[in-house]
Amino acid sequence: MALLILTGYNHPQIAVADGGVSIVAAASTIAMLLPERGGSVVVEPIEFRTAMSKFATGVTVITTLDPEGKPHAMTANAFTSVCLEPPTLLVCVAHNTITYGYVEEQQRIGVNVLREEQEELGRYFARRPEQREGNPEYSYTIGQHGVPALDGAMVFFNCHIVGAHTYGDHTIYVGEVEEMRQSGDDAVPLMFYDSHWYHPTHE
Repeated sequence: MALLILTGYNHPQIAVADGGVSIVAAASTIAMLLPERGGSVVVEPIEFRTAMSKFATGVTVITTLDPEGKPHAMTANAFTSVCLEPPTLLVCVAHNTITYGYVEEQQRIGVNVLREEQEELGRYFARRPEQREGNPEYSYTIGQHGVPALDGAMVFFNCHIVGAHTYGDHTIYVGEVEEMRQSGDDAVPLMFYDSHWYHPTHE
């Protein structure tokens, strides 16, 4: 991604160019949107979380293995593709999760894209293992290199970790996709929006 600062007649602009697509906004407008305190921009964590909740996402379950070789899973929506060649994606994992330690050890993850009917699993795996309640039905099929694939998911990506970047209390993992499975049906994805499970087809 390239950041270009363009100057115009009384209208300096900032353009962010990525893959030939440019988003241009007047710098004066951007300045109005960024409050300053003592010369630096201050964004409160709660305000930032609320703002980010307006970005609707799909929902995934990250799978890996625990030290005993048993499947472990965690719900995550901080997920996106990186590039097509080689096929890579990224996920963000908080350091205070059990998943973080397992991924660090295994260096492999599965990313399972949930369908709308799997909301219960999304809720279940969003909790820490010791806080999970209920007994939802689910099963795994073991993929290449022993990575668990959650049965019934719309898509499964089996990845080898090829890069990691620690920032704040999270690590951003870049995974190269070595195996991919798709359900092949007309499933509707499970979505998350405004801090709630979102079902646009039911709205």
